[in-house]
Amino acid sequence: VGIFFSTGIGGAGGSGGAGGTINLATSDSSGFQSTTSGDQSHGLLLQSIGGGGGSGGHAYSFSAGVVFAGAVGVGGSGGSGGAGFPVNGCAGAGSSCSALTGSIATEGSDAVGALLQSIGGGGGYGGGSIAEAYAAALKGGDIPPVTISLAASVGGSGGTGGEGGAINMVSAMTVSTAGTGSHAIAAQSIGGGGGAAADSTAGANSYNNTDYTFNAAVGVGGSGGSSGNGAASNLTIQDSFTPGTQLSTLGHNAAGILAHSVGGGGGYGGVGNAYSNDASIGDTQVGLCFGVGGNGGGSGSGGPVSVTNAASITTAGSQSPGILAQSIGGGGGVAGNGGAQSAGGNYNLSVAVGGNAAEFLLALDYRTLVAMIPNRDLKESPYSMHDRYGPHVENMVFKLEE
Repeated sequence: VGIFFSTGIGGAGGSGGAGGTINLATSDSSGFQSTTSGDQSHGLLLQSIGGGGGSGGHAYSFSAGVVFAGAVGVGGSGGSGGAGFPVNGCAGAGSSCSALTGSIATEGSDAVGALLQSIGGGGGYGGGSIAEAYAAALKGGDIPPVTISLAASVGGSGGTGGEGGAINMVSAMTVSTAGTGSHAIAAQSIGGGGGAAADSTAGANSYNNTDYTFNAAVGVGGSGGSSGNGAASNLTIQDSFTPGTQLSTLGHNAAGILAHSVGGGGGYGGVGNAYSNDASIGDTQVGLCFGVGGNGGGSGSGGPVSVTNAASITTAGSQSPGILAQSIGGGGGVAGNGGAQSAGGNYNLSVAVGGNAAEFLLALDYRTLVAMIPNRDLKESPYSMHDRYGPHVENMVFKLEE
């Protein structure tokens, strides 16, 4: 007879490292020269990529005892993704940055002439959690005819996605591509996605008691990680006048200039499960269960996009725009479900609440009550567990020069 209690805690995932700043400099008087013939063989590739966050550790807690048993489990949080740093495609850096010159030609599919990317790392996954408590009674002697079983479990949250870095390019190069999906010049700043949260399960159980039992379980899913933002993407294509800058593509889905700033998507919320089980027959048997789903992670914003072009652009394939400039906000993460179940006993209460929800269900013996907010849009209800943020799109600047 005594107090039997256990705790399990998962370790947190480590953070991803940041990518470094990229500065391209050319010293040849004839400028940059590149020719490739294979698929996915880019003429010029500059990338700064943050590392992904590590996954959180799982937790498992188990307790079994006489009269009282308690268990607590907490999953570890996912690590944050590393940031992508600025990528600069021009001759020199800072105020002395001048236009790149030369020529690039590619023949294969998905072989971009000049591809510049800064990408934030994705957040790590949260660690799952399980907590189970089992209490039993012994009849006779000085042992009280009571059993108490308590369990709580929390899933680990997803890690935050890393930020995308700024893209800057000043070019007077002539670029030609021949394959499908082979853009002449592409610049992309992309925020990392939020990590997915983990599920949790809590169970409270009682056995072999003929008088009084009390079981309570709480399971809470982890929250999805928020995502990183896209940064500014700035392209300036100048005319060299000797004989003139030209950008040309022959394949399908091959833009002359592609400029993107994209926010990452939010991570999924975890499922929260709770259950109680009474396998005895007594005068008073009470079971309480609360299952709460985790919230979805917030979306990242797209950054400003600026394209200034003075070159001649020719495209021949289908779905091949001359210039495509986009600032795109990320999608919000999906919320987790809540689940609660009570079995046995004569007084049971189960409450299940999904993430971002404004409704819940009370399940009682002999009757069921569904409680909702009347005459109100649930998404706009002040009772909502978490505000729903849509994707944010910042300003886009698009200029053509003759």
